[in-house]
Amino acid sequence: RGNKLGLRLRHQGAIFADSPLVVGRPRLSSHNLVDLTIAREPSVRHEIFFSITNLFDRQQFLFNGFPGAGRRIQAGYTHRF
Repeated sequence: RGNKLGLRLRHQGAIFADSPLVVGRPRLSSHNLVDLTIAREPSVRHEIFFSITNLFDRQQFLFNGFPGAGRRIQAGYTHRF
C-alpha cells in the first residue's frame, strides 16, 4: 500500500546510420532519456499509475536513421487477483 515514484535514466550510445539511402556513414550522437512513473496503491490488490516515457521529448534514432517514438504518456489501473 502507498505511493510510488520512479525515475529511470536511459543512455543510448552513439551509433552509425547504415542506410543505402545515405551517402557515407553518418554517426548519430549518444543521448540520455528520462522516464517518470507515479503510482498509488489504495489497497494490496489495486494500483493506479501514470507514466511518461522520454519525459523531455528528446529525439532518438532506432534504426538506420529512422526516428524513434517521441514522448509517450500512459495511465492505467492494475487489479491483482
